[in-house]
Amino acid sequence: MNIFRNHINFYKPQIKQLSVIFILFLNLYCDKNIKTNPHAPTLLWQSSFNNGLSYSIIPVVYNDIVVYSTYDGSDAKFKLVAFNKLTGEKKWEWSNTKYLSGYFIAGFYHLYKNILYLKYVANTDQILIIDLNTGMQIQNVVLPPTYNSDDLIVGKVIGWGKYLVYGVNNFDFTITKLFVYNIETNLINKIYEYRNNFPTQLDFYLYQNIDNQNKLIARIQHAKNALWQIVDSTFDFSYSLDSNKPVFYKKFDANNKQSFFLTVGDKYYYSGTSNRYTQFINEANGDIELNKYQYNNPGGYYKNKLFVFWDTRENSCISADDGYQIWANRDYNFYGGLFFYNDKIYKGNGNMMCVDANTGKLLWSIDTEGGYQDIVTIDPETGYIYTATFTGPVCFKNVP
Repeated sequence: MNIFRNHINFYKPQIKQLSVIFILFLNLYCDKNIKTNPHAPTLLWQSSFNNGLSYSIIPVVYNDIVVYSTYDGSDAKFKLVAFNKLTGEKKWEWSNTKYLSGYFIAGFYHLYKNILYLKYVANTDQILIIDLNTGMQIQNVVLPPTYNSDDLIVGKVIGWGKYLVYGVNNFDFTITKLFVYNIETNLINKIYEYRNNFPTQLDFYLYQNIDNQNKLIARIQHAKNALWQIVDSTFDFSYSLDSNKPVFYKKFDANNKQSFFLTVGDKYYYSGTSNRYTQFINEANGDIELNKYQYNNPGGYYKNKLFVFWDTRENSCISADDGYQIWANRDYNFYGGLFFYNDKIYKGNGNMMCVDANTGKLLWSIDTEGGYQDIVTIDPETGYIYTATFTGPVCFKNVP
């Protein structure tokens, strides 16, 4: 025993030195790891709902609050909940007291001044109007016609400035209509109607062209049978929201279903699904000017670049000018919603990640138990990132 103690005493200085060296090594290693990822955000606040967060709209940032929606299974109500965007303190809550079976359409919201417009599906499809200063419901604008003799239901809804545009159809898609709702005048205009023996598909996009005119582009496609095995005809329909009159209505030969619209300068961009081609179409007359790109699953447009996701899991950045690929990366996927901010791409859905929009480099990725939802908003005032897990809202302090 004494011999053992003597050995310990003899080696104490060496052990002490080795311990100091090991601690220094750990500090250097950890510091190195931190420095290799300087853009990773830090958690600012996190909240949780008793029954989890589900069916949330994209977080809405307004003044000093951020708004989420969720379904509370305990009382079968859908709710809007506002939090202080800096602290996570709950500010107000709205719940559907009139319709217990309704739900929000997660992919749509429109913010105009201090008013939030949501598509809410209950006994009738309607636009729910909420004052974000108070959390009080202002009124319901029932989207006509909803359930009438034609059995019409509301489909896609898009908001643009003072306009809300929505399409309606019956259950077998043989009746299709398109409406424009002016928020300021509270007037609804029907701008298109088509009745056919076989299904009709309608997709549309709102934009402001280089002359600051607010326009609508719609692609209307008619089938020759109920199974969509043959496309009968395809039309592009342009409408001026400001002057309340059509710009053009043009038929052309395109035997594939519509999937995606966006505008690039004085042209709009369309990506097909079955033939996987892309078109630039002149927004003044509807002429197809380019028809050569071979990309599908568009994820978004940012600073004259198109971001697309292939079925082969390759993510590509494409020049909107000439269609040439700028970069490609397989380390992640763009499938779903993308949020662009300060030359970076943000995305949820499992991991929360950030990608350099100019190079495609993955800057950082954050994981959590259960994963992050595919909803991301960044406050342009602070740069803070608002997303959510399936438990509740999450706010990250971003690094510029």
